[in-house]
Amino acid sequence: MARATPGRIMSITHKMRNICLFLFAFLLLSCFNKSPMNPLDETRLLLNLVDAVQIHANASYNLSYGWSEIVECWTRKEIYHELSKEGIVTTEKALEHFAFIAKIRTEHAQEIESTVW
Repeated sequence: MARATPGRIMSITHKMRNICLFLFAFLLLSCFNKSPMNPLDETRLLLNLVDAVQIHANASYNLSYGWSEIVECWTRKEIYHELSKEGIVTTEKALEHFAFIAKIRTEHAQEIESTVW
């Protein structure tokens, strides 16, 4: 029978602690993963939503300052991250979200214009 030495006990204790920390971290990360989708499918979906937002923004370019700002200032990457951050997965919600942003930017530009004159 092997005798337990302090070094051996310490080594087993550290291994158990590391295993517990790994399992806790894995559990914690799985709780925060909101998307049940495959990451590749989610990326494809978001890229399709980015295309839809850009097409709509180009079509609405002359309607308001906000839409022209989205066309001229927002990169595909920024639109992608905004959609991802907000958890948007439908075209309707994406367009609604960016319409809200365009409206705010238009109102802000109008407010600035009104103070100039």
